[in-house]
Amino acid sequence: MLKDEKNKWVEELEISEDLWKKIMHETLSGILALVDSVEKLLNNGGDATVCSGLYMYAVEEYGKLQLLMGYNPSAGKVKVNYSPLTRRASTLCPVDVFLDFGTSNNACSSNSVTL
Repeated sequence: MLKDEKNKWVEELEISEDLWKKIMHETLSGILALVDSVEKLLNNGGDATVCSGLYMYAVEEYGKLQLLMGYNPSAGKVKVNYSPLTRRASTLCPVDVFLDFGTSNNACSSNSVTL
């Protein structure tokens, strides 16, 4: 969580469009790596509880990706809402949506942003 120089929560961040795209790309790469790791662990006798934890972390990251994909760049900048509600919501994601993502690997194809 980010705080400003007066120790108050930052409610909006302005980042470059390039950084926004990089963050989304890195987040997606991390999600795919987590899901791949879970599959490899499970197929090689890995502990189901550990795999569940890794999978839930991937679900949280997918929620972050969905929030980021909802922003629209303007003049090369993206204003990211970082309010208390968004900070809490960034870790929430409908599991059924993520499960569909896990089987299709095309969850981002409907968005105009190319990752």
